[in-house]
Amino acid sequence: WDVFTALLAPHAGWRVLIIPALSQQVPTWDIPMEMRWWFCVCSLGILLLVPCALSEKFSLHGSPHPMVGIMGQDVVLPCQLSPQARLANMEVLWRKYSTAFILVHEYSDEGPKDQPGEGYQSRTELFPQEFNNGNVSLKLKRLQEADAGRYHCFVMDPDWSQEITTELRI
Repeated sequence: WDVFTALLAPHAGWRVLIIPALSQQVPTWDIPMEMRWWFCVCSLGILLLVPCALSEKFSLHGSPHPMVGIMGQDVVLPCQLSPQARLANMEVLWRKYSTAFILVHEYSDEGPKDQPGEGYQSRTELFPQEFNNGNVSLKLKRLQEADAGRYHCFVMDPDWSQEITTELRI
């Protein structure tokens, strides 16, 4: 570690940074300690607020209670983007979790993707005409006993993503 040890030596208003095989002068500023403290506090505050502002751009909401469906009937699993708006280059994935994630339905603004997952052909539907209102809910048709479980609505665009979970009971 001795090779990487840096020694600071004062030299006529400058500090000379001495590292083996490298010498560089770095200016020092006579900034009062109180100002340095405020600068650190303000910088930390800004750094902490930027991720919050980006993550709060949108939020996703579903049902706080389990949805109950009847065998052979249809059910809509709610998933609402707030504020009510359509995301640019939006992707929506509905997945069911049992022992692993199973794709139920996927939608993408890029390319012709608006399709159900394997085993859900002709049994799922999104409402693209409602995307401008933030509605990315899934309609699951002709319910079967195997449809009971936890469904995940995952919405993303290039700058943001969020997921909510809704439980379906049959």
